[in-house]
Amino acid sequence: MVVIPDNDEAGHQHAELVTGALAGIALDVIVVKLPGLDVKGDVTDWAHNGGSLEKLKELVTRPPLPDGVINLVDAIKGVSVWAKEPMPRGIDYPWPTVTTLTRGLRPTWLSFMAGYPGHGKTAAAIETAVSAARQGRQVLLVSLEMSPDEIAIRIGQRFGLDTGRLYGGRPEETDRYAFELAQGMPYHRNVNIVYRGSLAEIEEITEAMKPDLVIVDYLQLMDIGRESRVEGTTRNSHGLKRLAQKHHCAVLCLSQLSRPQERVKAYTPGIFDLRDSGAIEADADQIIFVYRERQEGDKTPKDEGAFIVAKARMGRTGMQSFVFDGKSQQFEIKAVAEERAAVQGWSVYQGGGEP
Repeated sequence: MVVIPDNDEAGHQHAELVTGALAGIALDVIVVKLPGLDVKGDVTDWAHNGGSLEKLKELVTRPPLPDGVINLVDAIKGVSVWAKEPMPRGIDYPWPTVTTLTRGLRPTWLSFMAGYPGHGKTAAAIETAVSAARQGRQVLLVSLEMSPDEIAIRIGQRFGLDTGRLYGGRPEETDRYAFELAQGMPYHRNVNIVYRGSLAEIEEITEAMKPDLVIVDYLQLMDIGRESRVEGTTRNSHGLKRLAQKHHCAVLCLSQLSRPQERVKAYTPGIFDLRDSGAIEADADQIIFVYRERQEGDKTPKDEGAFIVAKARMGRTGMQSFVFDGKSQQFEIKAVAEERAAVQGWSVYQGGGEP
């Protein structure tokens, strides 16, 4: 026995009454809820909108799955269209080789960008946010370390602002012009900055704003409540992964690396250097290190460095070298950086051929 209720409260109540009345009489009673029905719609409306006897038989023999459950055949059918037409692009990183290696920032993916203190993680995050905005994407920058004013000043530096004069109280016409240029860039309207320390608050504002990309700066500054540092960081890492999947957005989270013990020269980092949580490696679709060598005899990072892709679930590992321009807070990809990277031994991270 098959019961097909109308899509309203009365229809559902009637289906329950019929099911109860047939209990112990009919061998089996199946209630079929027709997909895609408008409120108060019935089987006739469903048929007029493309429903057929064959589809009805399929619904009876294979009832709809609970919310969140997807049959493998349906999943394959959904992605098979990309064999006939191009897959939608993700969000490109500002650095071409990093995009090629990682496949970019894609909806439902959780990416981590990690580095030692002072190596440029925040500058890389801001550059990624601006790049995504220029691609027409909406960006939510959760800044737990820098205020909106400080981020705005960083943006001004990209247009020629001299922070020495600004903080020294002697700005020139070029500094005022830098702010005018930055303010006039229309894509900057695609970036919104917020301080939300807890996972619940980040999810609440993501639900309200529906951004394409959420950037969190940084994981270890998120609220952990009364949990231990490792437990709280693990919970937040898991939560950011669920947030990306639930809201179908890309999430880029910055993370600190453990400081090298009593070393002047920072060594090339590995995944084991991620601070506080082994869960990061399991949750991450991508892990990228921002790494710069240190000057001989002190702890000042050199301008030359590399983006090291240590994990790429749908891509491959590798690296792209850079020269960091502290004045403009931007990473420049130059041939000289590639040469120095090879001398440093970073060429070991280079993969062979196109992915």
